[in-house]
Amino acid sequence: MGGKLAENSSSSDSCSTLVQRFAERAYGVGTKPELAMVRLVKRLARTQRGRTAVQAMERFLRCRKIIQVDRVPDLDCDGTIRPLGNKFNAGFQIAVNSRCTLGRYRFTVAHELCHTFFYELVPELKFQAHNIDPHEERICNLGAAELLMPSPDIKKRSHGLNVSLDSLAYLASASEVSIEAMLLRLRSLGLWHSELTVWHRMTGGKFSLRRMIGGRKVEWNWSDASLPQKAWETGRNISGRTFVQYPTAEGGYLLRAVSFEVVRRGMSLIALWSHPHTHPNYSRFPLLSQARG
Repeated sequence: MGGKLAENSSSSDSCSTLVQRFAERAYGVGTKPELAMVRLVKRLARTQRGRTAVQAMERFLRCRKIIQVDRVPDLDCDGTIRPLGNKFNAGFQIAVNSRCTLGRYRFTVAHELCHTFFYELVPELKFQAHNIDPHEERICNLGAAELLMPSPDIKKRSHGLNVSLDSLAYLASASEVSIEAMLLRLRSLGLWHSELTVWHRMTGGKFSLRRMIGGRKVEWNWSDASLPQKAWETGRNISGRTFVQYPTAEGGYLLRAVSFEVVRRGMSLIALWSHPHTHPNYSRFPLLSQARG
């Protein structure tokens, strides 16, 4: 179960028995679980080079004994995987939330596919009633990212690109994943150090942070409220440098300087934040409300 986007975290010293056995049986004692998953996925991907994304995914599913993928309207998560017997070779069925976009659908399927490695290598634990293992979920997220967004491809495509929403959309489209998944992949590879924020316009015209991808979600607000308002009213990309802030327990505010780009998408605003000193366009960004757009 899973398919949720999360940043890759490093292996902890005390992982579950399931994850420990998975890594040891894949590549030997002392192997980090994350490395084991990446190696398994790369070995799977090597067999499908030169194929289209759709063709490759179909072959991946067959190789991993996934018999059927269904879109289900009432799932309370992005996706689940169900074994069709009590052995790996009996195959699996994947259910994906029908509300998922194409990019999230592909990531969810890839995530669930990665669970099959655990069924294959640790059958005595997986083919019985068990709780969700958070470490297994993170490793499957890593495997899905490597399968859909191989690190050599992402490094090659992103080379020379500015940190921008257009660049993010291009990279996501090239890999047929969501911009959220691509942002996390770029962060995990150390290529970008940005956060993606999604804002909801409330009654009265103020904007509330709905989601934050790549950073810790707190009650962030724009110090200059005219910037998101301008993006909302004009529909154009607005970019520049400003401060964002959130209230502290002591009654004050923590300020953070960011280089930003914000644009309206439907009934939401999407903003890309970067540290101004690491942004490639830092020198041409004006301060605060003197934003371009």
